[in-house]
Amino acid sequence: MQSASWGDFASARYGAPAAMFTIGIALHAFNAFIVSTTLPSAALEFQAVSLLSWATSAYLVASIVGGAAAATLKARFGSRAVLMASSATFMAGTLAFGFAQDAGFLIAGRLFQGGGGGIVMACCYMLIPEMFPKALVPRIFALESVAWVLAALGGPALAFVVTES
Repeated sequence: MQSASWGDFASARYGAPAAMFTIGIALHAFNAFIVSTTLPSAALEFQAVSLLSWATSAYLVASIVGGAAAATLKARFGSRAVLMASSATFMAGTLAFGFAQDAGFLIAGRLFQGGGGGIVMACCYMLIPEMFPKALVPRIFALESVAWVLAALGGPALAFVVTES
């Protein structure tokens, strides 16, 4: 078995894909923690607290459906096309959510964020064993865990700054 070290990620061959996968997963993780912190303020502003659960559910259901569909989409259209389309879907949802003027638009934005983010995250996890030697796979999964920890710690703090400004 080939030995692996953290230094292997300093090379362009493994460093760039590791950074991209970590960013893709961190996007989903930060979104989950930032929005869950800011969403109550938005619901109060729209005087639609009763719709708060709809926005959360729309995101989670779309994320699960997107994640479940990711393997089929990847096999049919290829990784690059699926990642680009799902990233664009996520960004469109983020813009819709960010500029929402009413609760319906906010929920629609969360739906697109969840679908796009779920596909991005699932594709990133699927590509790890394909793009890295077996010896590096545990280390890249450790990096992905760090992304989740940073999102859990930094997401609410960042959400506070966003909400207050």
